[in-house]
Amino acid sequence: MEALDIEALDMEPPAPAPAPAPAPSPHTPHEPLNNLVRWPITEELREALTRIGLGFFERFKFQMRLDCTMVNALLRHFDRNLKCFTFNGNSLYFSLVDVLLITGMPVDGRPVIGRIGKTENLFFNAFGIDPPPESLDGGRIRLSWLREKYSNNPVRSDEDGWAHYLRAYIMYVIGSYLIPDDCTGLVSAQYLGLLDNLQEVGSYAWGAAAWASLYNSLDRGIVNGLAYALMVFAIEHIKPLRIELIGETVDLPMECPLMVSWSHLLHKRLKANTVPKFGVYMHILGNVTDENFIQRPYQRLSHTLLGEGYERYALQLAKACSVTLCINYHIVVPHKPNNYARQFGFENIDLDSIPELPDVVVEVRKKGPKKDLNLADHGHFPLYINSWLGRFPLRGPRIAGLVGPPYAAELLALDAPEVPVQALHDNPPHSLRDMPVHALHDDTTQSPHNGLVLALHDGGPLMKTACKTTSNAQSFNDSSIARTKPKRGVRKPIMFQDEYSR
Repeated sequence: MEALDIEALDMEPPAPAPAPAPAPSPHTPHEPLNNLVRWPITEELREALTRIGLGFFERFKFQMRLDCTMVNALLRHFDRNLKCFTFNGNSLYFSLVDVLLITGMPVDGRPVIGRIGKTENLFFNAFGIDPPPESLDGGRIRLSWLREKYSNNPVRSDEDGWAHYLRAYIMYVIGSYLIPDDCTGLVSAQYLGLLDNLQEVGSYAWGAAAWASLYNSLDRGIVNGLAYALMVFAIEHIKPLRIELIGETVDLPMECPLMVSWSHLLHKRLKANTVPKFGVYMHILGNVTDENFIQRPYQRLSHTLLGEGYERYALQLAKACSVTLCINYHIVVPHKPNNYARQFGFENIDLDSIPELPDVVVEVRKKGPKKDLNLADHGHFPLYINSWLGRFPLRGPRIAGLVGPPYAAELLALDAPEVPVQALHDNPPHSLRDMPVHALHDDTTQSPHNGLVLALHDGGPLMKTACKTTSNAQSFNDSSIARTKPKRGVRKPIMFQDEYSR
């Protein structure tokens, strides 16, 4: 999987990647996530977060420790060609399902993309002031400035400045938990463009954006965000890891988001500096057998998901198991759980009719930009957005094995005709590429090679811009592939470098 630079308008080649930092201490605290506990939550702020769908952040009130040694070992087992983790010939795919159940972040909703522009303009529109010099680092806002400016000066909802205060906290959450920047303590100012209407903040698929950002970083040999979720994912699926850390007799977490309960189980072990060394983790991961894998660990959550957490988790789980393109502004990454049928419980289902997405990560670098630009309307991004809005859900009976029987029955009820996700634009489409894809496949009449799906999968704009990716792209019938060969080069050794250690 190779990151590509497309869209010549206001774009420039990406700067060379910085030299990898040394591997961090195995007991380095989960610094950005711990930033959340440093911002006092008032009752009015808690109520506002609940109204906009972000109330679950309140639960992170404790110090969380990341076992960087384990994450380093996991990263050494990430296969960039297969786009999954491989352990002794066995594959594990970190998917939107894991993001949803482990972190609680929404994976269904509007794509995280919108207007970009000059940082100073975005800043003024969001906070009503010109950015002080100490508040910015290029096009990014310092989390420390947000905290010092707003956390100690809470504003009531009926006072002037309430919207500024709420935007500051949401940006703080984005940079600390949702989508941390490559550099510690910063958050991209581009997300301010999504906060004009605060009532719509909770309608975005933040979990899908975080997943796209993570997979883009894995392709570069680092971990950018969701590092704690990766650790929990491995412990949930690989029994020898679980036994090594907590033993065999511990009751497993039964409430979502799972990382809250897992952090309590792991806290004492990580705090005591008694976690295994890197060589021990590599030995465990390199010698696991098929019997050591727990393919569907979330089956134990059935009653929890059908209870208090039904509205948040159960209704999103079907969409989490979908074939689509996940979007985080300039980053577009294919999500393909259909390639890992056994893990998701539909190995006996005929998957041939499911459209295949190209193995490509699109990463567009913007230059400036010189003028305000709605990225959702620019270049081929309407096509990527259509893929998200018309994503193909592997739902109902197809994921009945993902969780236990009671939940499987509820999933069958979700097979009624869907209500489309609200379109990103209110104006009716004026061109073919602006028309939403109704589905990547229709069970009765359509072929996965009709209309925009043809453009997406068989030589349309996406493939014409993505043809420089891995050799897998040559399996697609596109004459442009013959004109542009994949870039070849010596891959650097995969090294662990995350946003918590730089």
